Amino acid sequence: MTVRKAANGLGSLWSRASFALLALCLLALAIVLATGCVHHATGPAFSVPAAPQAGKALVYFYWAPGKKSLYDYPLIINDEKVTDMLHGGFYPYESPAGHLRVIAGATPTPIGWRIYQFILLGPFVFVDTSTWQEPARLDLDVEAGHVYFIKLQTERHLNHFSPRLFPVTRDVGESEITACGLIQRAE
Repeated sequence: MTVRKAANGLGSLWSRASFALLALCLLALAIVLATGCVHHATGPAFSVPAAPQAGKALVYFYWAPGKKSLYDYPLIINDEKVTDMLHGGFYPYESPAGHLRVIAGATPTPIGWRIYQFILLGPFVFVDTSTWQEPARLDLDVEAGHVYFIKLQTERHLNHFSPRLFPVTRDVGESEITACGLIQRAE
C-alpha cells in the first residue's frame, strides 16, 4: 500500500510538472507571436517600374520573399531613416544625381524571441544577438534618369542573421521584385 501511494504521488507530481511546462511553452509562443516576430510588407504589389522625375534617379530597395525572417532592418539613406525594410517588401526612393550612403541597420532581438530561445536552448542564448550584427552598408553613385535595384539579403550564422545590400541588374531586379509588396515610408 505504501508503494502504491508513493507511485500515485509521483504521478501527480509528474502531471503537474508537465502541465506547467506545457503552459510555459504556450505562454512563450504567445509572447513570440504578440511581439510581431515575422514582419512582412502589406502594400500593393510591384508593377512596371516608373520613370524617375526629371533630374532624379529612382532606386528600388527590396527584400525578396523566401524564408521568413524574424527581423526588420531600418533603411537609412544619407543619415536619414526612410523606412524599415520588411521581408517581402520593396521601397522606391527618388534621389538627385550623386552619392548615396545606404545602411540597413541591425535591430534589437524582440524580447519574445529571446524568451523562446531561453526556453529551448538555455540561458547562454539569453542575450541580444543583434549587437553581434554588423549593419549592411552600400555606397552608391546614381545618375539622373536611371533606375537601380538594390537587394537586401540576410546571411544566417549560428545564432544570428546579418543583412547584406548589393546592386542587381535591372532584369534580375524586375523579376525578383514582382512578388514584393510596397513598404510605406517611416514617419
